[in-house]
Amino acid sequence: MSLPTRDHVRNVFAQIFGSLSSPLTVSLWVSLILVTWAAGPFGTYIAMEALPRLGFWTAVVTVAILGDHFVRAVTMAFIRPQDKAKFELVAVTLGLMLFGPFVWWVGAFLANLNGNPAPSFFVAVMYVLLVCMVLVLLRRLTPEFRRPSQRGDRYPGKIELPEPRLMQRLPEELRGQILRLSADGHFVEVVTEHGSHRLRMRFIDAIGETDPQEGYCAHRSHWVTRAAIQEVLKPTPHKIVIRLTNGDEIPVGRKYKPDLEAAGIL
Repeated sequence: MSLPTRDHVRNVFAQIFGSLSSPLTVSLWVSLILVTWAAGPFGTYIAMEALPRLGFWTAVVTVAILGDHFVRAVTMAFIRPQDKAKFELVAVTLGLMLFGPFVWWVGAFLANLNGNPAPSFFVAVMYVLLVCMVLVLLRRLTPEFRRPSQRGDRYPGKIELPEPRLMQRLPEELRGQILRLSADGHFVEVVTEHGSHRLRMRFIDAIGETDPQEGYCAHRSHWVTRAAIQEVLKPTPHKIVIRLTNGDEIPVGRKYKPDLEAAGIL
């Protein structure tokens, strides 16, 4: 597995942590803090005064949410979200490594606060595993809980941009994030996150209808969107290939190399 480029990692982290300000995340964040503060689970209602209890659960919930976003960002930097099984396996593994010790420490702190024996590390890890599996099911079965990459909102602010005119030419089920355009005689293959479709039109006209999506010609027959670029590979000293988020590999033509370098892609 090739290492991701610096730009790819930066974009992934911006995408994931940009969702912290989404209404769903903020409402979930605030709701969890208020519920845990009011309910005082694990004996904190009796052992702590109202203000210290609010501070304690605010810290715990905040660490949990930030840690969850960090795990998803690191996973997405190396694994394509389309590889669902592999993606979730790596995410759950990282979650166990990060949250297992944290949950065990919180459990030991609360047990000491209430004069009870501390839970075993194994029990703490099992709790984390259970929560991770519930989150996996929510994200796969409930659209509102999916990450931006799984809904097509690959970059913060994309949802505010007008839809490209080219999208109106595609079947409803294929509309979404455009990954690339490829010329094939009198046809253009339009590849989105949901599949591909052939249109009878000129390549240059198809590119013109992608506005306002940012993209570049990498080859005389291939145009790619910047949001779809996962990494740049150099299999041989004289060959450069752009790998997209769906696994497609697009060769870079010598004529188009300077423009891609100027854009910071190469």
